[in-house]
Amino acid sequence: MASTKTGCLIVFEKNIGLANIVNTSVSLDAKVNSLLLQTIFFKNSPLHDCAVIIRKNRIVAARAVLPLTQEDGNNPAKGLGTRHRAAVGISEETDAVSVVVSEETGLITVVNKGRLVRGYERESLRRTLYSLLSVKGGVGMMGKNRKTHVVAKASDDTQIMNDPNGGM
Repeated sequence: MASTKTGCLIVFEKNIGLANIVNTSVSLDAKVNSLLLQTIFFKNSPLHDCAVIIRKNRIVAARAVLPLTQEDGNNPAKGLGTRHRAAVGISEETDAVSVVVSEETGLITVVNKGRLVRGYERESLRRTLYSLLSVKGGVGMMGKNRKTHVVAKASDDTQIMNDPNGGM
């Protein structure tokens, strides 16, 4: 999506549930895949505004309205658009991790704990998401006692996969 400058906001739910947001969004129950994400965020799609919520390798919501971070001089999203402010806002209120693709620049940004890091490429995005979303030997995004990682495909989308090798 970065290569086509298709703006998107993908939120990965972690330990703090996002049920209140999911319940007021367009409910889905679909395995994460590139074609579906591209369709959702296509500019003329009725679902392209707002965020997609991913829980345990499933897209559970689209057109999810997230809380916006406050606009002040200390804000990391100062001067950025609504998607970036929403990504920071949800990360300030929960432990969710967000990926934003700018529709203006195509830059990929990861937001975690109120902090924005911009300029990811496919491999660095994969490594970062693996690090932020993996829980070894405990309950992680994939459920009990599984190791998980995120694989970025050539189409610049993300997919959560079980790690068949037990780690990277």
